Amino acid sequence: MAVDQANNKRDHYGVFFVINSELKELNPLSHARVSQTSEGTGAIEFDSVPNILAGARGSFVSYGFDGAVLARAVEPGQSRRFRVGEIVALDVQSISGKRDMQRLTPRVPLNRGAYMLSVRGCLDNSWNRRCYYPFAVE
Repeated sequence: MAVDQANNKRDHYGVFFVINSELKELNPLSHARVSQTSEGTGAIEFDSVPNILAGARGSFVSYGFDGAVLARAVEPGQSRRFRVGEIVALDVQSISGKRDMQRLTPRVPLNRGAYMLSVRGCLDNSWNRRCYYPFAVE
């Protein structure tokens, strides 16, 4: 969370899931729990899914980030880690606001399973500046 010193207000950066006029903040997964790469989502594998979403037709809103990439993930195998797979195309639209806000809408319905959504702008990840928001659709 950043602080606007002139107005003494806090900015709440993050990624949110929007469905049926409801907004749910996604919990990030530390980059230390992700096998990272410089391509695609910036992740090869990750070890947990901290977000469970109901509904395949929602969209996402990112606040304070850009460069969103969404990919399907393969369920854990012997390694007990999720493997990042096929990229899912996103429609990205800017939203008017004081800061960088974008609506991220998957071009296809999200089937039941695990996914990795990553965004660029994570200051605590000096390797590729990506924040990771894995989720599962039930």
